[in-house]
Amino acid sequence: MGNYTGGAFGRIGYVPAKDRMIVTFDVTLGQQEGDCKAGGGIGEGGYAYREYTPDMAATGNQGLLSCNGGTMDSGGLFVGNGFYVAFQAANNTTHEEGWTLIKYNAVTWESLASTFYPLNKLDEPGNSNQHTPKRDAGDPMLAMVNGQIDVSSTYRSDPTAPGGPLVSYTTHHQLFTPDLQWVRELVLSETPHINLSSMIAANGVTDFVTGTAILGDMIVMQYDSNWNYLGTKTLKQKSSAPEGLAFDGKRFYVSYLDVPCESYPCSDNVRLAAFDTNWNLLDDIAVTSYPYQDKMIPNRPSLALWN
Repeated sequence: MGNYTGGAFGRIGYVPAKDRMIVTFDVTLGQQEGDCKAGGGIGEGGYAYREYTPDMAATGNQGLLSCNGGTMDSGGLFVGNGFYVAFQAANNTTHEEGWTLIKYNAVTWESLASTFYPLNKLDEPGNSNQHTPKRDAGDPMLAMVNGQIDVSSTYRSDPTAPGGPLVSYTTHHQLFTPDLQWVRELVLSETPHINLSSMIAANGVTDFVTGTAILGDMIVMQYDSNWNYLGTKTLKQKSSAPEGLAFDGKRFYVSYLDVPCESYPCSDNVRLAAFDTNWNLLDDIAVTSYPYQDKMIPNRPSLALWN
């Protein structure tokens, strides 16, 4: 894509005002663009978008949104004609690590609002590798729930425990208004899930789709509009990363990784499942079928509905 290479942490969404599909992604720059440095290391690269017709033909419209992407973890959310992004960042003035959140007009790509939300104080100024945070800005997940933007990421376990800090849980949520004004923190104490998850509000119920472990069951945890826990349902055995989630008023759709083995790594492939409003399985199809030897291993599927 010209000056852009890479494409980690991609998200896809439909923008009604333009009748266009938009893909957003962390990007490595072949040469400096504006204030964004070339390369894909920390402090290099950026966050970009590329536009497609609904049948996924590139229109040629693309652009760099921010210098704060690169190799840093990021998450995005399309809401109507708007786009929200959160990515791992550090404040060099206060020496805090957390999220930078930005709201864009997904038609003009004008920045409408932005904020920095701190999660951890760094042990050494400017060096985020010298601490073991309890709350981490990595792998942020964004959702629109009950009219608010929900942003969550990992809560790290005791690094001396089995699995160490890689056993991480999205129990901590920060809620913001649509204009990115902080509202409150929410801690979901019932959650056994890992960090690769998705969330959606439908029919007065908040559905949190996740897994019991990296190689465990896909489950949905349900809460009412006041975040009272309603219960848990098991959806699919041996699955992970159900990060694509959509609802069309009658059916839930979940894109996820099929995990066919008991150890890591696996020959993961993307599957797409449909459920009714009570989360009874209606259909489940293979989207990709790459052999492990091909070294084309899908990861973190995104999902959007249009038409």
